[in-house]
Amino acid sequence: MDETGPVPSTTRQGNNGGILAVDSPDDVPVLTGRPLTADQRALLDRGGLLVWGDRDNAPPPEGQPTRLVVTEDDRILSETPPLPSKPLELARTGWRAGTDGILLVDTARRLDLPIAVRGPIMVADADDGQDTRVQQILQDHAIDARAAYIHVEPEPPVPDTALYVSAAALALLALTTVLTALRGQTRALKTYIDSLIALGIPPSWGRHIILWQYALLLGTATLLGLFIAIVPTVALATQIPDFELSIPWGQMSLLLAALALASVLAATRSTLALRR
Repeated sequence: MDETGPVPSTTRQGNNGGILAVDSPDDVPVLTGRPLTADQRALLDRGGLLVWGDRDNAPPPEGQPTRLVVTEDDRILSETPPLPSKPLELARTGWRAGTDGILLVDTARRLDLPIAVRGPIMVADADDGQDTRVQQILQDHAIDARAAYIHVEPEPPVPDTALYVSAAALALLALTTVLTALRGQTRALKTYIDSLIALGIPPSWGRHIILWQYALLLGTATLLGLFIAIVPTVALATQIPDFELSIPWGQMSLLLAALALASVLAATRSTLALRR
């Protein structure tokens, strides 16, 4: 609706959200803050539609034909032929409210779709001073400043502090477990080194053999653990469109260092205990 009454609008068949139109595929990343894949750019260039991935009846990742419907005051005026469409995964942001997807202006004109003369103004790459100035201008002209929505990046689901606390707690648990199991481990190593001495190996050599075995076991376990944890995750992430893999290397390094320290402490304490 506008001041003259009902106006035509374009929606996806079976949905109520409006469709945004941009001049070029290069405008989409400026608006969404996320680069398009080569397939998504090619789809827009050949007259396709990108639908927000979290909308109802969003197309599957491999895409599917979608019809657009032009309506006015609940009356269907026209319907487009099937258009190629794919989902576009984006964060849940307020500016997308009431919209369903995006296509090119040339596509809208070719399909004779109505294009709003006056629509929302999207301001990209505005710094903190510029966005508050826009709100102040609205307020100076007696317009509700809340009419200017400023997008704020959401807080990370898990704060860095929580990750470090979790890593430190796991490290403390590892050290506690090592100290608890140290006595039983010493008895087992005493039997092992006695068998080495029985084979004619000097006690000092036996202790060095134990330390080297610990080092080999620790290195193998660490590499195997990293392989099991990282390789499948990266392989899975490459199958998800627009997925950005972010590994908390700081927290992982802290945990790995604590586990290595616990293993070295166990080997050293057990070996030294064999001297007594």
